[in-house]
Amino acid sequence: MRAVPPWWIQRGVKPAGPGKDMGSWTAITFSPEQQEHFGINESGEIQDQAKFDAAIAAIAAPQATPSCAAVPAASMPPASGQAVGGACLKPWWILHGVAPAGPAVDKGTWTASSFSAEQQDQFGVDSEGTVQDKAKFEAAISALK
Repeated sequence: MRAVPPWWIQRGVKPAGPGKDMGSWTAITFSPEQQEHFGINESGEIQDQAKFDAAIAAIAAPQATPSCAAVPAASMPPASGQAVGGACLKPWWILHGVAPAGPAVDKGTWTASSFSAEQQDQFGVDSEGTVQDKAKFEAAISALK
């Protein structure tokens, strides 16, 4: 049985509330504005189904794709506002046909790809592909089309 990512990851919604101390870990929370907009509680649980359905229908975020479930979350940085955190959203470089050209990075039980210094400068990303300069990133992606 495969776990399905929560709705906010599937829909690219970033929880904007403060972290909630759970003792040995910190939980995400949704802001009061998000709770009102989506009809949810601070944990993202649906409280008003009609309000939630209407808010979700208005979102133009991509759906998660089950085919990428085996990809480690650390190798999937967000791009153009997509939220990632153990989700199955494809990373920007796969969506846009960009092959990371940096050295492989040993992560212990797995190996991550990395981006070369030239790619980091071209796309405005760090070595892991996380967008650092949104304007440069969007211009570079537009130039690929």
